[in-house]
Amino acid sequence: MRISLLSVSLAAALLVPLFAIRVGAAVGTAPQAPVNLDFKVGVPGEIPEGWAVLGQHPRAYKVEVRSDPSRVAHRCVVISGGSAEFVTASQWFDARPWRGQRVEFTGALRYRSEAGKGHGALWLRADGDDGRVLAFDNMDDRPITSWSWTPARIFLEIPLNADKIYIGTMLVGTGELWTEEVKFRALGKRGEGDVPPRPLTDHGLDNLVAFTRLLGYMRHFDPADPVVSLDWNAFAIAAIDTVEGARDAAELAATLGGLFQPLDPVLRVDTRPIESDSLAVHGPDDSVIGVVRWQHHGWGAGTVPAGPYWSRQIREPLNRVEFAPGPLHAITASLGSGVYCGVPTALWADSSGSLPHTRDALWKPSGPRPAGFLPSASDRSTRLAGVVLCWGVLQHFFPYFDVVKTDWEAALRQGLRSAATDRGPGDYLATLERLTAHLDDGHAGVLGPGQDDPFNAPFAWRWLGRRLVVTTVSDSCPDSIRPGDVVGSVNGIPTEDRYRAVAARISASTAGRKRHLSLSRMAPTCDTLALDVEGADGVRRRVSVASRTTLTPDAMSHPRAVDQLRPGIWYVDATHLNDSTFASVVDTLARARGVIFDVRGYPGRLGTEPLAHLTNRPMTSARWGFPIVRKPDHRDPAFEWSSWKVKPMVPRFRGRVAFLIDAKAISYAETWLGIVERYRLGALIGEPTAGTNGNVNQIHLPGGYTVSFTGMRVLKHDGSPHHGIGIRPTVPVSPTLARIREGRDEQLEKAIEFVSR
Repeated sequence: MRISLLSVSLAAALLVPLFAIRVGAAVGTAPQAPVNLDFKVGVPGEIPEGWAVLGQHPRAYKVEVRSDPSRVAHRCVVISGGSAEFVTASQWFDARPWRGQRVEFTGALRYRSEAGKGHGALWLRADGDDGRVLAFDNMDDRPITSWSWTPARIFLEIPLNADKIYIGTMLVGTGELWTEEVKFRALGKRGEGDVPPRPLTDHGLDNLVAFTRLLGYMRHFDPADPVVSLDWNAFAIAAIDTVEGARDAAELAATLGGLFQPLDPVLRVDTRPIESDSLAVHGPDDSVIGVVRWQHHGWGAGTVPAGPYWSRQIREPLNRVEFAPGPLHAITASLGSGVYCGVPTALWADSSGSLPHTRDALWKPSGPRPAGFLPSASDRSTRLAGVVLCWGVLQHFFPYFDVVKTDWEAALRQGLRSAATDRGPGDYLATLERLTAHLDDGHAGVLGPGQDDPFNAPFAWRWLGRRLVVTTVSDSCPDSIRPGDVVGSVNGIPTEDRYRAVAARISASTAGRKRHLSLSRMAPTCDTLALDVEGADGVRRRVSVASRTTLTPDAMSHPRAVDQLRPGIWYVDATHLNDSTFASVVDTLARARGVIFDVRGYPGRLGTEPLAHLTNRPMTSARWGFPIVRKPDHRDPAFEWSSWKVKPMVPRFRGRVAFLIDAKAISYAETWLGIVERYRLGALIGEPTAGTNGNVNQIHLPGGYTVSFTGMRVLKHDGSPHHGIGIRPTVPVSPTLARIREGRDEQLEKAIEFVSR
């Protein structure tokens, strides 16, 4: 399917320097601290002094100072109007006085919208003197969507090499956002309260595995009100040390009960197996008006749907007896370490909420943490909690465990052991990547602190089997490296050894996709790359290549996006074409003797219209299955199935058609190619695709990490699996070393030959 992630694009937009459209004060010496946070300096109806309006389409918005009619002494900045993008009232100041500090940026926000979707948020960013983003938060995982005044808070640690700090309030989409009571302050030293690394004992590891299982059952299946509203990131961090130190099964059961039973007294944790009919579910009485339970459409975090995915507590009427609390609606399971649990999955409810009521609905973390403690990868408990939370979501909502056949519990144990001893963001990022690599999912990946800066190579390379081969070279590259050179080692490490180390951190559904994804990581972070290569003459030589600011060339030199290669033979690069350009050439293509669509990539700006011109009958896409998760541990999976419809369009193409494919084609590209495969719209020439399709889902973990994964199940038209298989070529063609050295694209040449017949 086509991936649409507002959070990703929005974060990317805020992670680059924004352009000031209008500024409330003249630019001069950088202030040492933020100014005019109460918006009292400036004229009502205009932008507050010291603030700038930044964004992608700022003229679609209005930014002004107003008074809050309910609070006479308060002045607010109001952003209204909107488009599909965002705008922010922002300012920046010198980061040097704040280096090495934990800072807090707060405000009160309210948001409303009569049409369309959107939200409000604060954002905070620290940049280095080279403009590189060092730390960032835009409340993407906790947006403001209520018209009631809602406190918003961001904690951030300012790196020692920070140069500028940016703050702002932001309206995303359409609507009206009010912001007041803005404050910025330092809370203490960076890293204060962090628990240092130390290895897990075998017993401590077993305890944390039991905790992970119970947390997953409670978080995703117990419908008690305190469970639904809990900050699970903070809960997991606070619980780690207590759980890890339990000395035996009895102490572990008591510890887990003490942590979780305040959220739902019906829960039972014991050292003996628990029968589901032994759970003391509050019986129905005159106050009961319904039943509450979880409803999962995939997995959704919080109250705002994440694209097509959502999880919510729903209330069923009393006459829905199939949902009545009792033995049929409970999880009874072994947690390991001699401890068992009984978790209700349905509860009676009165007009005030789920029953029984508990006074601990507003659970707050406790322990030796300083005020404003900021979870980060420098803190051992935060790292362990991230593995616990991530594993739990994927355990119950990743839709392909029956396909990938991975040892997911072994992955949990490996992840916990590694997280316990990681020494910072880079190590922890690798731990999360190794965890998700067990999924064999081409959409799985990790974003967050600790990511290495890529080496900007002035050449491109690809794998030919197990040989790493240079394919194209830019003008800025030294003459000593040439297309067709076989790379034997990278910075002294044999290429296969380097690949094994890189591949352990890559999740992919097929071997070809994993090899392709490894290409961007084969060169480590460095200024100069040392390569041992062997040329066409068989001579081995050492080549030194400096990192460049110029873009890496494509693996092959392709024709233009739309190009006539021979009389009547046309080439269309689906990866770089958009709908309007295609519409302008469709009549020409329809009259062509042959058309080649290059889908060795992602046709993100092109709809399915090109396929509609290749048929005279209605078509459908592959089958999308949104998981309807009712039971834990991927038992008895159910799906809500749908598909796209593609109606035929005129003019219909007259000539022969071919599609170029390889492992770079993933997700929406495979939606395209699945239709081609099913309805035989043309020859599929090249190599197998990535074998990963479906909308991406995301897990936001403490410390600023986001894990992505495929959140839905996709089947081919005939009901057979797509995941791990992809689209296979009808005319298999792989590049060869000889043709690369000649600068030729064998797959394109085969396609020209095919459509020219």
